[in-house]
Amino acid sequence: MKKIVLIALILIVAGSLYFFNKTEKEVTVEWKVYSEGEVEKSLEELPFHVKLPAYLPDGVTSRESVIYVLDGEPRSIELNYLNENYGEGFLFDASLGSLDALPETIKWKDIYINESIGYIGHVDDTGETFLYWMNDRILYQICSNNISEDEIVKIAASLY
Repeated sequence: MKKIVLIALILIVAGSLYFFNKTEKEVTVEWKVYSEGEVEKSLEELPFHVKLPAYLPDGVTSRESVIYVLDGEPRSIELNYLNENYGEGFLFDASLGSLDALPETIKWKDIYINESIGYIGHVDDTGETFLYWMNDRILYQICSNNISEDEIVKIAASLY
């Protein structure tokens, strides 16, 4: 019996030392900005395949992309699609993620994008519309404050 108690105490002490001495791992976040002509180059930096929209509203083109790197590993890309005046447009984001952590401040409604469930919502204060959906294990997001919900859905449905 003394052996079992001794082993249990050793395990408790060893476990306590492990948890009390465990330090938080510092997370490094970096980003790489690519100009208008470097979108293809930025996509090649990713360890996952991102589908891009085939449909864009009139006058809107890709202006720049930003890759977000977490602990040395590219985790997401954001592409800025804007018109020539940089006024009308949208942000397009693709990342390794899930639909589990949608912002709780937005009232979401279900929507289907090419047979995948998605969620669309509006922020009343800013007029922004957000669309989130999954495709081939990639989380996509479109955000705009000046493109209609119908246009945003059309952009999302055009991924190739």
